[in-house]
Amino acid sequence: MIIYAIVQGTYGARIVKNIRERGPKDWTIEVWNLTFRLPAVIDEPSDFIPKNVPKADLILSLTQDPNTAQLLPTLARKTGAKAVIVAVDDPNWLPMGLQLQTKKELENMGVASVYPRPFCTLTEVGNPLIDAFAKFFGNPELEIKVDKAEIKDVAVRRGAPCGSTWYVADKLKGVNKSNASNEAGLAHHYYPCLASMQMDKHSGETLMHLAGFAIKGAVERAINSSSST
Repeated sequence: MIIYAIVQGTYGARIVKNIRERGPKDWTIEVWNLTFRLPAVIDEPSDFIPKNVPKADLILSLTQDPNTAQLLPTLARKTGAKAVIVAVDDPNWLPMGLQLQTKKELENMGVASVYPRPFCTLTEVGNPLIDAFAKFFGNPELEIKVDKAEIKDVAVRRGAPCGSTWYVADKLKGVNKSNASNEAGLAHHYYPCLASMQMDKHSGETLMHLAGFAIKGAVERAINSSSST
């Protein structure tokens, strides 16, 4: 799979680094570093898109500028991508009205799109390209081995795109299973999580809290189904 990632600042760079290190070796990740602010109204998206963009299967939008959404239909057309994932780790990065507009434009082109809020809540949606990505990165899934109530080993089956799940997994070794969920929440913040503490009107929660719920839930599910000795 060829992924075309639009990156803005250290936020997107950290995600791309993690995907390159932990994703399948046959994935190719091309990167566009968006280093300038986009205008609020974009009449000609092609004026802001690189002249030579690579062919891609999946577009991954990792920017903090909501106006990037206006470029996605044209970018999908130029790259030939048939699926788009837009990471939303701050409500200000993509207002819901703009999200719905972008989704409709892409649908009219035959391009599937998802907008996980936050990114680490992504799961399979039935689209082969999005699901190929979500198999490895998104809502955390762990396998935990317990010995006499102590966590002996943690394997990451699916991890947060930012890499926090692997950090949390390492910190859980040696922890009593009764305290594992709380320890996971603390480690998740220490990583640190870059999701916003601003209230998201769509979910009624802060995105950082939703990210914390995701990893804590993964730990609890894994312990409930853990192999004990």
